Amino acid sequence: MTEAELIQTYAELSSGLTASLALYISVLFAYFLVAHSVGKHLSSLQLILINTVYILVMLLGLQSIYVSMLIFTRVVGELVAIDSVFVEGLAASETFSLVMTGANFIAFVISLIYMYSTRRSTG
Repeated sequence: MTEAELIQTYAELSSGLTASLALYISVLFAYFLVAHSVGKHLSSLQLILINTVYILVMLLGLQSIYVSMLIFTRVVGELVAIDSVFVEGLAASETFSLVMTGANFIAFVISLIYMYSTRRSTG
């Protein structure tokens, strides 16, 4: 790939990754809102359905974010390899991809724990 194609790929991946993270965070906070506002009042069937859909969507979102970040890392690596001026001071690594995905996974688990604690609390 030429430098121009790599930069275009970089821009498209950045845009897609930003949109994926925004969607992931929106679904996460929507679940927190549901847990907080109506968590105690959901029937068992409603809770199972909501949690099943939520878990599937979040796991697919995590996978999408992780793969996008890995591809993004490789594109940045190629730009660095051709000594592109575009990436001066830009750093991306597979470890960073793993750490970010891990942080998103922890937020996902915390949201499930929050729903559980909301359902179990008295008052």
